[in-house]
Order: sequence, then C-alpha cells, then structure tokens
Amino acid sequence: MSRVEIMVEMKRMIEENPSLAISEWQGTCKYVVGEMISLEVKDLQEMHVKGVKPGENQVMPIELMFAAAANSFGLLFHLEAYNEGIIVDSAEVIFNGTVNKAKFLGIQSGNSGITKPMITLKVTSAANKGKLSEIAAIAAERSPILSSLNERVTLHIL
Repeated sequence: MSRVEIMVEMKRMIEENPSLAISEWQGTCKYVVGEMISLEVKDLQEMHVKGVKPGENQVMPIELMFAAAANSFGLLFHLEAYNEGIIVDSAEVIFNGTVNKAKFLGIQSGNSGITKPMITLKVTSAANKGKLSEIAAIAAERSPILSSLNERVTLHIL
C-alpha cells in the first residue's frame, strides 16, 4: 500500500471514529560518547490500517519530524557539552508530543503541528546536573526543529 493510500485510509478511519485523531508520538535517540547508536520513532496510539503490518508501511512525514526533533536536540546537546569540555558517556533523548491527525489530513482546519512537546534527557556524565540542564536548555533553544514549534518544549533531565 502506498503512503497516499495509507493516508486516505487513515482519513476514512478518523472520519468514522474522531477519537482516533489525537495521538502521542515519541522519538528516541541513544548516544554513546557523542555517536548516535539508535533512533526509533513510534505512534503510541498507532492506527492499524488494513493490509499494512506494523513496521511494513512507508515512513510518514510526522515520523520524520519526530526523528529530526530528537536528533537535532541530541546533536546540539553533545556539541554544547563538548564546547564546555564536558564528556557525555551516554545519553538518551526522548522527544514526546501530541499530533492531531485530523488537522494533518485536512479533516479539520487549523494548525496540524506538534503540541505538548517534551524532552526527557537521560545522561551519564561526571558533570553536575545543573550544568547539564544549562546545556540542555541551550540545545533546545538552538535546535531549528524545536524552535520552530508553536509551544515551548518542556525539558526533564534525569
């Protein structure tokens, strides 16, 4: 099934059941000493489209947005840490947000962007948490993806 056919089927399903429109997405990047070792994006309320098995469909635009947001933040976080002389042994960036698929698919009018954006950053480093929080705030501010969102990103540092 093509990407367009999948989107048409999703539109039909949402028109029949409007509760399917809102979903939370998550993009997760894992790094070891500044190198990304994995990237995963998932719809936490995934719609099951007939004829498409999970993992077999083509990448959708919203998946690319979540991957870009998580990776952009992660790269900038590591760059800022390096510039401050801080070694980050490992890091995991989890970017969560909510998407209204009805707006994205043109069923409803309005902004189809990401709402309730939040980043959870899990860091292993000898640096203190306060300094890591400062660096994370700078990375969020400088990220071209995160700074383009209509809502400010909430940061949680673990």
